[in-house]
Amino acid sequence: MIRWKWRQALLARELGMNDLFFFNTNVLLTRPEKRPDTFQLIDTQFQGETLSVLNVLAPEHRTTYLNWLIGWNRVDDTRTVWKDITKTDPPDPVLATRYVHFLVGRNKIVPAAAIWQELTGIDGVTNSGFEKKATHTGFDWRYSAARPGKWRIQRVGSPVHSGDFALEITFEGRENLSFSHLWQIVPITSHLPSKLTYAWQSHDVTTDQGPFIEVYGYNCKGLYKRGQMMLITNSWQKGTIDFTPPEGCRAVVIRLRRLPSKRFDSLISGRVWLDDFRLEVK
Repeated sequence: MIRWKWRQALLARELGMNDLFFFNTNVLLTRPEKRPDTFQLIDTQFQGETLSVLNVLAPEHRTTYLNWLIGWNRVDDTRTVWKDITKTDPPDPVLATRYVHFLVGRNKIVPAAAIWQELTGIDGVTNSGFEKKATHTGFDWRYSAARPGKWRIQRVGSPVHSGDFALEITFEGRENLSFSHLWQIVPITSHLPSKLTYAWQSHDVTTDQGPFIEVYGYNCKGLYKRGQMMLITNSWQKGTIDFTPPEGCRAVVIRLRRLPSKRFDSLISGRVWLDDFRLEVK
């Protein structure tokens, strides 16, 4: 039956039989393998007018239409569809997370932050104490869990500064690493003096170049601050970074960084634990 629907849809479009065309395309959209071509056909019919497409789509196809538009990087059109999807019902969390990730990647921080806050209730650092597994999307933490022979990153139940978990970063001692593989994008308001605080602990961190937390503007210039290096062995310490986002800066990146050492003894080893990140306006 489905194989004939495509031919019927094409014929109906050619003959100007719009009701039959829309009926057949909605049937075709029930089959995942038919969706890309069907959405392309409908989009061509309406010359890319998203509202017109929504008017003829069955409600159950709006989500797949959004995903199709995301695939084509049509940012403004996705916002139209998102508004339509969420005007009556709360969004599916998985879809919302994917959509926020898409918007962040296109530097649409303000709408992404609004969706994220509605979804999570968070205004500031997400998963600040690593109590949940990172999703590696949107405004959550992102990191490469392990690079054998270089480093390992994992949630641990001990030691912790508060709560039930902290994040442990282990340096394997085999390379003079340039490390920048743990970070989070955080929405902020420009021109408001802000303060980032966090807890850290270290054990046997070698070389003169230890890891440190840095804050810089996400797709904006004029902001770079860094905290103290985490060296040798320390019990839990409080780190603080004060900064003021420049005009037009909508988000900052909080990142763990380590610069290569220029000394002979440059192969970094040891462990660092992070916990309790907080970002507040002063």
